[in-house]
Amino acid sequence: MYKDPATMSAAEINKALDRLHRQSCKLTARLIAAGLGHTPFSELMLRGDVASVRYCENVATQRALRLEIDARYGPGAPSRLPTHPRGSFGPSKRAPN
Repeated sequence: MYKDPATMSAAEINKALDRLHRQSCKLTARLIAAGLGHTPFSELMLRGDVASVRYCENVATQRALRLEIDARYGPGAPSRLPTHPRGSFGPSKRAPN
């Protein structure tokens, strides 16, 4: 679905997080409509229905992107990376070539 976060630019990470947030809102609404609004995440991970599986995938992808932000920015990282053209928040130097 998404590229390796280490190879993504800051703008790509921010855009992906925005898209994932919108999807998460829709998936949450589906889970609530299905009566699963109060289901713990640990139980959602075990369910096989489409909404639960997609929600768990969404959370995992968001986590990977946020870990990449933390790796690039360091302690106290914001929720989105700065995209200033002279910033050093582009693809990670540890990214495979």
